[in-house]
Amino acid sequence: MPNTFIHPEGILPDVVHGYTSVVVSTGKKMVHCAGQVPMDADLNLVGETLGEQMDQSFKAIGVALAAGGATPADVVRGRIYIVDYNADMVQTVIEKTAAFYAPGEPPPSTLIGVQSLALPGIMVEIEVTAVLDD
Repeated sequence: MPNTFIHPEGILPDVVHGYTSVVVSTGKKMVHCAGQVPMDADLNLVGETLGEQMDQSFKAIGVALAAGGATPADVVRGRIYIVDYNADMVQTVIEKTAAFYAPGEPPPSTLIGVQSLALPGIMVEIEVTAVLDD
């Protein structure tokens, strides 16, 4: 595996907060996935709650990764954008992120609160980068 997940002591504990602090990658192939929103292939918004929308966004990320020959285990960087983010949402983010990357470790990730996303009703957008051996 080209990626080594590192959890340094002396900084904010990471995995309990839904991410890994450091990943060292030595692979030869990078897969960059554009931000995925909770819409299906027919352009229907899927989900009324943050959790439901994260499920759909991660489902789309899984499809995008597979198209590039990658899996969630190959992801080395993620960003999650949430409309009108507040601290009450963090547990949902942690749970949905952990479920997507299980049984592996979550990658380094940044959670960004935003005013809005591409279309009304979209609450979340998720983007990732993966690294593979070939």
